[in-house]
Amino acid sequence: MSDGVAHPNSEILLAIIDEQDIERSLKLVCEKLDFRHAVYHLAQNVNMRIDLPYLKSTYPSEWIGHYLHKMYYLIDPVVAQGFSADKAFQWNELEWETPEQKAFLEDAEVHGIGNCGYTIPIIDRSGRRAAFSVTGQDDRYAWAERIHWLDFTLRELAQLFHRRALADLYGGENIPSLSPREIECLSWTTQGKDASTIAAILEISEHTVRDYLKSARQKLGCATIAQAVYQATKLRLINP
Repeated sequence: MSDGVAHPNSEILLAIIDEQDIERSLKLVCEKLDFRHAVYHLAQNVNMRIDLPYLKSTYPSEWIGHYLHKMYYLIDPVVAQGFSADKAFQWNELEWETPEQKAFLEDAEVHGIGNCGYTIPIIDRSGRRAAFSVTGQDDRYAWAERIHWLDFTLRELAQLFHRRALADLYGGENIPSLSPREIECLSWTTQGKDASTIAAILEISEHTVRDYLKSARQKLGCATIAQAVYQATKLRLINP
């Protein structure tokens, strides 16, 4: 912190930092900060708001299987907000409007997920989106006060888990940052579209499309567009 004073939860942060395994670290978060569950969720591809996840959590496997079987990810407002919002949010601030969403919320409580939740969205320099969440069983006002007190610590942990996930998936954070247009052009290339067709789809000139493909290729350190597509797919910057 700027005043040089150690944060009151600095020892907890150090203990969690010392544990290199993400899932064991999440368990430590729950044990040391008295949360019911902790979750880190990374989208696989930059060019999609929500897709197949890299997911680490303390949720019981029974609940994860049940969640996927019921396809709750299609109606879960926490997931939608977590991958679109710029600011952290309390789950009770979300709109649980439909009967399906209300049933999902009740189902989650039955499975011990908790009646309170807090999510911190993450957007890194390469445009990757992730979310870090904690849950608890508490009175709404007591929960809000506790989250306010722990907010700094939780934000530090969110970044820590994001760095570890990138190291786990890619070996580090040094992944080229492609612009949205570069990603779009490469994505259409994977579908067999040539520069003139992509230009028509995006309503830009063919010359501009070629410039985007060239800059994407150079950023990825590739000699050909085919190599660039392969590299971008490997790094999960685009869909295969």
